[in-house]
Amino acid sequence: MFLTFNKFLIAEILLYNSVNILCLLTNGTRKENKKCL
Repeated sequence: MFLTFNKFLIAEILLYNSVNILCLLTNGTRKENKKCL
């Protein structure tokens, strides 16, 4: 069960990071955009 939860957690982190990277790429370096965390 721990391994399943760990895989899920890693998948969530990877998904969040990929979304964040896409957000930064599409928005460039504009500081006024607060959607990227």
